[in-house]
Formats: sequence, C-alpha cells, structure tokens
Amino acid sequence: MNGGSIKTKVLLFLGFIMAAFLFSNLYSIKVNRESERQMNQLLSRYYAINEFSRIYRESSELWMRGSGDGTERAAGLNRQMEELLETMAADTDTLSETGFLMVQSVRNLYMNYRKLQREELFSGNAVHRELKLWEIDTLIKQYTEKLLQDSLSLGYTAHQTLQTHVQNGQRNAVFFMAAVVAACAAFGRYMTKWLLNPIISLASFVREVGQEKFDGQRLSETRKDEIGELNREVNQMRDSMKSTIVALQEKQQLSWQLHDQEMKLERAKFAALQSQINPHFLFNTLNVIYGMADMEHAGVTAELIQSLSGIFRYSMENKVERVLLSRELAFIRDYIYIEKRRFGKRLSYILKADVDPDRFEIPPFTLQPLVENSIKHGILVRKEGGWAAVRILVRDGWLVIRVIDNGVGMDREKQKQLLGSEGGSGRGVSGIGAGNVFTRLKLMFPDCRIRIMGRPGRGTCLEIKIKAEECGQ
Repeated sequence: MNGGSIKTKVLLFLGFIMAAFLFSNLYSIKVNRESERQMNQLLSRYYAINEFSRIYRESSELWMRGSGDGTERAAGLNRQMEELLETMAADTDTLSETGFLMVQSVRNLYMNYRKLQREELFSGNAVHRELKLWEIDTLIKQYTEKLLQDSLSLGYTAHQTLQTHVQNGQRNAVFFMAAVVAACAAFGRYMTKWLLNPIISLASFVREVGQEKFDGQRLSETRKDEIGELNREVNQMRDSMKSTIVALQEKQQLSWQLHDQEMKLERAKFAALQSQINPHFLFNTLNVIYGMADMEHAGVTAELIQSLSGIFRYSMENKVERVLLSRELAFIRDYIYIEKRRFGKRLSYILKADVDPDRFEIPPFTLQPLVENSIKHGILVRKEGGWAAVRILVRDGWLVIRVIDNGVGMDREKQKQLLGSEGGSGRGVSGIGAGNVFTRLKLMFPDCRIRIMGRPGRGTCLEIKIKAEECGQ
C-alpha cells in the first residue's frame, strides 16, 4: 500500500464502507420485500377463497328465497364470484397441485351451477333441476372448504419457509455487518501504523530539528505518497538548516578569530609604544643617524636606516582594513632590502608586479609574513641559501599573488597544517602569522582562493587569487 495518494486510499476505503452498508441495506430490503410479497400472495389467495365462499353462500340464499337472477344484487354477486374464480385460477404460483385441481373443479361446478340456473323450466324437470343444483351446491361448498384448508396448510408451510428465509437473511445481514465492522477495525489499526505512526515520527523529527539536533536518523523516503514527499522535504529542510547554521557558526568563529587577530595586530603595532621611547623621538633619531651616515658617505647605512624607518612608519600608521597595493609593495621592498643586507649572497629576490598597484587594495601586512616564511623556513635553512620572488598579475578577472622560493619545500601534511592554522608559522616584523593572513583574506574576500604547491627539496609556491572586482577601485 505504498503507491498512490493517501486521499485516494481513504476515499477508496470510504467507498468500500458505503458500498458494503448499501449492499447490506439493499439485501435486507430485498429479503423483506420478498417476504412481504409471499405473505401478500398467501393472504390474497386466502382472501379470494374466503370471499368466494361468503359471496356464494349469500347468492345461494338469495336463490333459495326465490330472488334468482332477476335482482341487481344477485347479478352483482355473480360477477364478483366469476372475477374471484378467474383470480383463483390465475394464481398458480401459490397453489398446490390438489388446490389447483379443486379450483378448476369449483370453477367447472359453478359454471354448471349457473347454466342450470338459467335453463327454462319444463314440466317434469323442476325437481330434477333442484336436485342437481342442490348436489352442485353441496360440492362447491365442500371444495371451497377444502380449498380453505389447503390454503391454510400451504400458508402455514410457506410461513415456516418464509420465517426460515427471514432468519437466514437476518443472520447473513448480521454476519455481513460483523465482517464490515471487523474490516473497519483492521483498517483503523493499519491506518494507525501506516499513517499516524509516520506522522508521530515526523513530529518528533521536526521537534529535534527545532532544538538544533541534526545528528538523528533521517526520515524514510521510500514511500511514494504524500508522507514520503513530506519526509523528503523535511529531510532537505534539516540539511539546509544544518548547512546554514554550520556556516553561521563558522562565520562567527572566523569573526572571533579575526577580532582576536586584530587585537594581536593592534598590540603588535603599538608594541613599540610600550617602551619609554617616544615614536617621534625614534623617527627623529633615525633621521639624525641617516643624515650623519649621508655626511660620512655611508650610503649602505643610510639606505638601511631609511628602509627601517619606512617599516616602522608603515607598522604604526596602518589602522585601516585595506591599503593600496603600492604601499604594501613599498613596505615589502624595505623589508626585503634589510633582509638582503643581513644575509648577503645567501639571499636573492625578485619583485615583479604586472599590474597598476594603485588600482587594487589588499589587507595590510599580507605579503611580509609570507615572504618571511619563505626566507626563514625555506631558504636560510639551506647552507647555500636561495632566492625568493613575489609575482603579481591579473588573469581571467582574478588578482593573482604568488610568493615563490627555491628552498627546502614542504610535504602535503605541512601544507595542510599551514593552510589550516590560526596563528600560522613564522611571525614577521608585524607580529602576524601566515594563518592570520589567510583568515583575514577569507573574511574580507569570501571567494578568494589560497593554495600551496611544491615538493620537499624543490621549493614552494604559495598562490593567492582574489576577484579583481572585489579588490579593485
């Protein structure tokens, strides 16, 4: 009973119940009408015989008193008797064989009786006619009495048979009604299991979903009716709600992480302020040193001081969510220049941007932690050193940023750890880890793509792709 709609099944069952009750009532009506018809036939036959006997006696008395056929009353009685005889002779279904023969005999005797009554009297035949009439009269009365007795006997037998039929009909009706009641009870029990139990399960399932319990067993979707369709829709609703809530929780968690990282960023930015040195005093001092180095013709020292001053200024001034790519590139040039002076020939670098850096914005301190990771964990661990490159371009509507090195590389497990980390590995001058960079990028640009390529011993390439329309001006 899995196919078809519930409405169709309920209507079919109601139709069956209505048909069963209608059949039961029609059967009872048929039995009652048949019984009534048979009783009416018996009563009509008995009435016809009894009425004939009464009218005949009245007609006979009129004849004896000399009224004969000459009166209107006698003529009317004769017509009634002829009609009753015709009725009795035509009613062959309710007559026994003996009764039928007696009816024919009474009919013939009456016809002879009437014929004798209408004969003209001649001398010498009056006595003979009277004797003949008396004889016929006696036979008619005897046959009529026998007909009454036969009718009563046959009626009693028919009544017994009829009573048996009525009782059988009543028993059949009771049995049929009991069968219908049993079918209704069985259907009710089945409906409880087939319809109500799934609805109860559905209500419990929806209650659990309302309580954000999404780990329960799914509702069965095997049924092809409204219950199965409803179960499928509710399962989809739960899956959608689960996905939405999980997404909201992840977004909230990312927001918390971003807030935490922003707090760390603020602490890192103002770490210098925790000392007793005034930032303006620091910049003034650096400018004095730069001037003295320039006067002494110490060009390298002057450039180092200038780069360090740029780094300090960028770290303390950037409190916004986005900066121009050109400012980020200037900052990374200062940082790489200092690192190059630290490690000499062990470090080489390439910085190439095939875009207009003033047309795009990215979060501050995006490139430095990634470049520092490449230098510290990819290049400097090798005795002979290596090179690092930053390449920026636009391709197919995406701003592509690549940080490449020919260092020791990393296996897939380390790549997954770096992409999934919160704090990241290796903190730069800003105090921000690579994981923090990834988190901020995903929050600011939800569609951004980050991947790490490379193999152990063959270098690493970290690629960041941001939709140009999202980060462009």
